[in-house]
This record gives sequence, C-alpha cells and structure tokens, in this order.
Amino acid sequence: MPAPEAPERGGVSSVVAALPWAGVGVAVLGALLALVADGGPLTRLATLLAALAAVLVGLHQALRRPPSRAELDDTVYAEADAVRADARADITTAVQAVHRAFGEKLQILYEQLDALRAEGPHPAAGRPAARRESG
Repeated sequence: MPAPEAPERGGVSSVVAALPWAGVGVAVLGALLALVADGGPLTRLATLLAALAAVLVGLHQALRRPPSRAELDDTVYAEADAVRADARADITTAVQAVHRAFGEKLQILYEQLDALRAEGPHPAAGRPAARRESG
C-alpha cells in the first residue's frame, strides 16, 4: 500500500492525487459518449475525452513524488513482518493439527493393546516359532 503523499507547495499534492480520478471520470464520460454517438462531432468528442483521460493519468505518474528510501525500507520491513507472522500462525496451526491427530491415533493404539491384553494369551504365544531348514 503506497504511503500517503505529504502536502507540498500549497496543496499541489492533493491536485496530483486527484488527477487519476479525474482521468477515470473523463474516460467514463467519453465511453458513454462513444456509445450514443452515431458518428460526426460526438465521436470526435469521445475520442478527445479518451485522450484527455490518458493524459491525466500520465500526468499523475509524472508529477507524483517518488517514495524515499526510508519509506520503502519501512514498507518492506512491515510486509516481511506480516508474512513472518502469517507463516508462524500457519505452522502453529499445522503442528497442533498433527499433534492432535497423532494423539488420537496413539489413543486408539493403546485401546487396541488393552483389548488384546484382556483377551488373554494367544494360543501360539507359548510355543517357539517353527524353524525352517533349507537344504
């Protein structure tokens, strides 16, 4: 978001800030005239208004005050801090979701283990595993 322009030379900045909006208004007026014009002088007036709108927007770009190095640095640092805070919040949310899911799965595993222990020993649990001999 661009920094607001400081007033300079007795309100020139407010005129410069109004130029693009004036250009938009003139462009809309020219477009409406172009829609109703059948040719002739109204079409020429619509073309002139479209050119005037382009000149007003271009004049705004030429006259506006470029931001200073300090303003740019402040803007970049503020945006970087905002991105860092958003990333931290996203990572925190993801870690909490993974922790919750892991806890739920671990609880299910404990419940299954308790159910197996409650069934008693498995019939094959006491016998040694049969060995295969290759030969």
